[in-house]
Amino acid sequence: MIKSEAFEFALNKYQLPGKDWLVEYNRRYGGMSRHEKFDKYIKKFGLNNSILHDLLEAFSNYTINRLNTCPVSSFFGSAESERIASASCVVSGGSEEEIVNTFRKRNLLRFFELGIYGNPVSKTMHLQNFLNKMLISKDSVYFGDSRMDFEICHALGIKFTFISEWSEFREWEAFFSDKQVPVYGTLSQAIGSCDAG
Repeated sequence: MIKSEAFEFALNKYQLPGKDWLVEYNRRYGGMSRHEKFDKYIKKFGLNNSILHDLLEAFSNYTINRLNTCPVSSFFGSAESERIASASCVVSGGSEEEIVNTFRKRNLLRFFELGIYGNPVSKTMHLQNFLNKMLISKDSVYFGDSRMDFEICHALGIKFTFISEWSEFREWEAFFSDKQVPVYGTLSQAIGSCDAG
């Protein structure tokens, strides 16, 4: 929800319309970059594109401040997180630089030995590159929180597991009801199930 808060903050800062529309768009299209979402917003409300830089900066500042202080999942630091670190990475729609800096400050980089990947390169491109270089396989599991995550993995033939605790995708239950997708409340539950399977 930090990203939704950041979109709201950016629009409030510049007293711009359409806050509810943009927050809902973010929830519906989780996994898409902030740049793409602001582009859609600017076009939708007929704003001058010159505001984009200011909106991105306000969004970034808010996000960095919140990520540096928000609670960290109790999963990280557990024996399980240590055990899978050598085979784990982050592939995000967020800014790669911001994520790396935040994870470094919060001592989380050690849980993702395969690296941290984000924008400006898209999730699809990152995952396709990993497959091409055989850094991951079709048996790798992507733990995601959005419809877009599922659609990208489905298109590439990568196994997908949905984590509802992380998600702002409100329609997830209906969306996944007719799909063969494992759904778990938390990452700990999902990892435990993978181990059991």
